[in-house]
Amino acid sequence: MTLLSQIESDPWYQSHKHMQPTIEIIENLGTQNILILQGEKDIQTNIEQALLLEQKLTELKHNDHTLITYAGLGHTFYPAEGPNELLGPIQDYVLADLHAWLKERSLQR
Repeated sequence: MTLLSQIESDPWYQSHKHMQPTIEIIENLGTQNILILQGEKDIQTNIEQALLLEQKLTELKHNDHTLITYAGLGHTFYPAEGPNELLGPIQDYVLADLHAWLKERSLQR
């Protein structure tokens, strides 16, 4: 059995095949606030998917959605080098953006 076939047969991987894509369920979210954070070097969820999601929210005239992209960061918001996404701590500026977004929404209540 190859590594790829081992991964594809894993129950965790299989469970993802049954998930409805975010782009399809976004219409049912109503007026919830949405924050999309995206590493531009993310090879698991590429930048095009985030841009399509943001475009769909705009088309739906969703009032409160924000997309923030991060040059040089991978899936875990840690610097990515080429096709390798290293694991490490989330960069402080990503956490600062998340904190600011949450704080702004809590003040709006």
